[in-house]
Amino acid sequence: MRADLHLSDHAIEQARRRSIPLEWILETARHPEDVLPGLHGREVRQKLFRASLARPAFLVRVIVEPDQNCDTVVTVYRTSKLAKYRFRS
Repeated sequence: MRADLHLSDHAIEQARRRSIPLEWILETARHPEDVLPGLHGREVRQKLFRASLARPAFLVRVIVEPDQNCDTVVTVYRTSKLAKYRFRS
């Protein structure tokens, strides 16, 4: 995982539409709890977040196209279906 990171226009729009803070996207892309293989050589990097103690936890999933010079975040979403996505291999 590279320190250099680029967010595609699509990823920025999806983050805005889905109310996912930029800080969470960067934290997930740079320091994921889990990395899974994606389609076409992409990686699915994911991390658990909790907005507050009163709200349930959810998983932020960042789809990354890795590159030698700069990783590109292709899209991002969050899910509450932890059992479905968390730490699968």
